[in-house]
Amino acid sequence: MRSDSVAEAVVQLMDSIRANPLWYEMEGASLVGRASPEPMLAVFGRFGASELARWKDLALLIKEGVQYHRHIDYAEVEAAAQRLADDLVSRYGREALSSFQFTGIPRGGVIVLGILSYLLDLRSDQIVVSSSQPPHCETLVVVDDCSLSGFRFQEFLKQTPADRVIFCSLCAVAELGRLIERRESRVDACFNAIDLLDLGVSRFGDSYPRWRDEQRALMGDSGYWVGIPQPISFAWSEPQTLYWNSERGQFEAGWNLVPPHLCLKRRVQAKKLQARMSRRGEQGAISFNDSSQGRLQAGNRVLWARAGAAVSMARMPENSEAVACFRLDGAAADMWESLMRHGCIDRVIDALVGDYEVDAQVFRHDLESFVESLMGNGLLTRGDAAQG
Repeated sequence: MRSDSVAEAVVQLMDSIRANPLWYEMEGASLVGRASPEPMLAVFGRFGASELARWKDLALLIKEGVQYHRHIDYAEVEAAAQRLADDLVSRYGREALSSFQFTGIPRGGVIVLGILSYLLDLRSDQIVVSSSQPPHCETLVVVDDCSLSGFRFQEFLKQTPADRVIFCSLCAVAELGRLIERRESRVDACFNAIDLLDLGVSRFGDSYPRWRDEQRALMGDSGYWVGIPQPISFAWSEPQTLYWNSERGQFEAGWNLVPPHLCLKRRVQAKKLQARMSRRGEQGAISFNDSSQGRLQAGNRVLWARAGAAVSMARMPENSEAVACFRLDGAAADMWESLMRHGCIDRVIDALVGDYEVDAQVFRHDLESFVESLMGNGLLTRGDAAQG
């Protein structure tokens, strides 16, 4: 996540989540983020088992993305394409390459092919842009920006009558190329410039082999490699994550997390999605928690969201313990939000007492009792700001 501040990074991540069609399938969900004193993100709502599974998927993707995500900009793409070009020249020589034809798997592969064509100084008649290959093509170099399971290449290979195929992927796990070469007799060699990590062991531990066997059973003959590839993105696209929908018995699109302003495809999709949902009157609740700068401040691991006339609150644990949840209704909800704006009892009284038919001293007593209750539950703390 690229940003100048933690708060900006949290907001960008929230915008990225909202730019997913899956977000609008989560009816009644409220996404809440907070940057200080430590970044946190939570979703409030009532969810069924399948929805909870999707939120767990998202939490895992965020955790792995923070540690492993790799955004590949145009400069790095050019450098990686140069490595592909060097590998091809080293293996086959420039004279032999001059007789090969080259094609890209739409759409990211076409972008990489364009760069590779300059680096290898390909003639225009060597570049094949149609999905159907000419019958006289003996050796075809197939280019893609990334290959995760190898499914796209597998489907593309079925369509080409070329006698010999060379596969060049900008990014892939190293094992994928070896699997393709063993299974496909027409594939002479596979090259990739950037080796992606396999995160399966870190995610599943000793149960990773069993998980892979289960995934292979679901995938059937689709693709070559099964695993958890390192998350990546390009300036033009982010690979689509998938999850198994057990109710429908099929793989479906999962979450994407790259901020739209960093990725062309995400930016276009986000605009279309936002326009479509705006026409339907659906925006999805999203809020950024900003505690007061006064003496009274939200607890360090507390998040909250307005839910109609109430405020839902959660004190997030530091480990996997159960989350402590609270609900504030009516005047209590108004008091909390005013405390977050002002951080001072006197200012809260000035702001709210006129809204209720009650004596100021009674209101003060009720407010002070409310503050003590919040503090007793770890929802409110006294900071070092000026007294109030």
